Amino acid sequence: MQDAIVQRIRTFITLNRWSVNSLSKAINVPQMTLNRQLSGVSSLSVETIAAILTTFPLLSAEWLL
Repeated sequence: MQDAIVQRIRTFITLNRWSVNSLSKAINVPQMTLNRQLSGVSSLSVETIAAILTTFPLLSAEWLL
């Protein structure tokens, strides 16, 4: 399930023509942390998911999760 969420976050980044760095700045999560979570080195945290959904209220939580 976590792989699917990571893939949707990557899709969200691509569709908005952002980089991981720009997303990390927008959601106030260190870039290294976000990179590690998206690459699978560490688990995707609830805090990161919450930060994305809080920062982008039009993003569907149902779609992301």
